Amino acid sequence: MFCKSNRRIAALVTVICLALLIFCLIERQVRRSLAEQGETTVAGLYAGRPAIPTGRLILCALATIKIIPGAGHDPPVIPQPAPLQLRLLDLLGRRRQLHHRRGIATQAQGLLLTPTAGTSACWPASTGPRYT
Repeated sequence: MFCKSNRRIAALVTVICLALLIFCLIERQVRRSLAEQGETTVAGLYAGRPAIPTGRLILCALATIKIIPGAGHDPPVIPQPAPLQLRLLDLLGRRRQLHHRRGIATQAQGLLLTPTAGTSACWPASTGPRYT
């Protein structure tokens, strides 16, 4: 069992608290962004109907996003997010600028995200995850 010592119990509690903090911050950011737009619900968030965003509904909607790891100087790519996922990324403030990326057989419209000022991220400011 993992929790054999007080140190491990404290570490587990810390991880759980950090996860809860992130969960609450995601919910708060989406609700603040909605309030700025004069809205209280997100269309299609709960069983295809409008719903007040909760952390659980937001993370469930974003759970199906897949990521293709970047190689070399290429940033990670997230292929074809659903319109609801793009809306949530807008509300979270992570969607920055559109770009076009040519695929093997088709041209797909995508999204380039860059870290916001003052935040730490895994990607340098010049590159970020791309949404295609």
